[in-house]
Amino acid sequence: METREWYEQWNARRMKEAREAEERAQQRGHQLGQQLGQLQMASRLCAVRLGRPLTEAETAALAERLDRLGADRVSEVMLSSAAEALTAWLSDPNAT
Repeated sequence: METREWYEQWNARRMKEAREAEERAQQRGHQLGQQLGQLQMASRLCAVRLGRPLTEAETAALAERLDRLGADRVSEVMLSSAAEALTAWLSDPNAT
């Protein structure tokens, strides 16, 4: 009987761990989806502001700025900068 109880407890713990791992994976997937959507929107807005599509380097810089500075700051720069200033901001690795 002790073996069966041990097995049931062990199995219950494994099932709980599996559910928790699945929840964490779903949360991470949701977070990544939000970040991707945010990057896509910011890229489109920058492209409109610049009058051209972003280069791969500019898109990478934009993703880094969204991560480091946050969407509010990136939006502020996009909306308040002329095209030339936005281009310079995207090409400056130390831009804030």
